[in-house]
Amino acid sequence: RRYMAAESDIQEACEAKYPWIASYSQFCQHDGAALQYILENGQRCPNCSNGVERIEGCFHMKCPTCATHFCYECGTEIFPPYYGTHHCWEEETADEEGDGGDVDEQLAMALQFME
Repeated sequence: RRYMAAESDIQEACEAKYPWIASYSQFCQHDGAALQYILENGQRCPNCSNGVERIEGCFHMKCPTCATHFCYECGTEIFPPYYGTHHCWEEETADEEGDGGDVDEQLAMALQFME
């Protein structure tokens, strides 16, 4: 951080002594930006608070750090048998569709698939 905030003559002196410092500082800036993005737009693991970003697929997530299974939508930890144990998405879909009948059909089909 101090390198990036320093005057150009100080940066040049640092680069002369430590040739890697400019690229390392840029890497740290990008790494910090990625971390900030995940913290603002992702979900945190309920066990270890690691930031996770969902790109596609269902809301069932497995933390890459501690292997905790959780719901990306609401952040609640889910337990074995994992599928069908958490239903926050059903409530949301039922609110959007009215009676939630389609959700029951989808759940039944998914449970048949799991057998």
